[in-house]
Amino acid sequence: LVTYTLQLENAINELKAFSYSVSHDLRAPLRAIRRLTEELLEEYQTQLSNEVRDKLKHIQLKLEQMYNIIRDLLSLSRISHQPLYIKPVNLSHIVQEIVTSLQQQTPDYHHTTFVIQPDLIARCDEGLIRIMLQNLLENAWKFTRERANARIEFGSVPQSHPTVYYIKDNGIGFDPQYADDLFHAFRKLHVGYDGSGIGLATVQRIINRHGGEIWAEASPGKGATFYFKLL
Repeated sequence: LVTYTLQLENAINELKAFSYSVSHDLRAPLRAIRRLTEELLEEYQTQLSNEVRDKLKHIQLKLEQMYNIIRDLLSLSRISHQPLYIKPVNLSHIVQEIVTSLQQQTPDYHHTTFVIQPDLIARCDEGLIRIMLQNLLENAWKFTRERANARIEFGSVPQSHPTVYYIKDNGIGFDPQYADDLFHAFRKLHVGYDGSGIGLATVQRIINRHGGEIWAEASPGKGATFYFKLL
């Protein structure tokens, strides 16, 4: 038992060291490259051809994508070992706050009908569950953007013990044979959509830390439903 505990502590320390390396050692050169591209665009814009300017802007876009991947990796790392503070949490209130934020950030994005079952309470870590719900709702929001009658629902399965919650949308869906791949880091089933491919891996990590379970059901072109329970 003592040996196992020491091994676990060493693993956690190595993870913390990795997180520092990612946040510092990898971000520093990215900042330098971004600064150089900004200087080139500002100081030599009249001398640069349209083709060169477009390529520099493309570099900036790829740098931003790399920043987002690093940010999500750091978030995944922190979630794995930060302490849990379990208490009763109103999930419906959190969902409503996230929905309001999404609507304010992209008011012209598309019209979506949200149906939120009121006063769903769960014992969980509020901060981590907020991250989980944010990821699931942003996914639903993103993949319903081509729907004229987009609809996203949050609720619970009647008479489920422990309670099974769900987030359901009528978006593009996915082939159910790939359902297990959704929660692997860097797995993206849909090209042409923003995202680092780490969001659902983070969702599963949070559920696992609560001793729960998450799974998804879908059909191509008919939307998707993500179910989860917390123990």
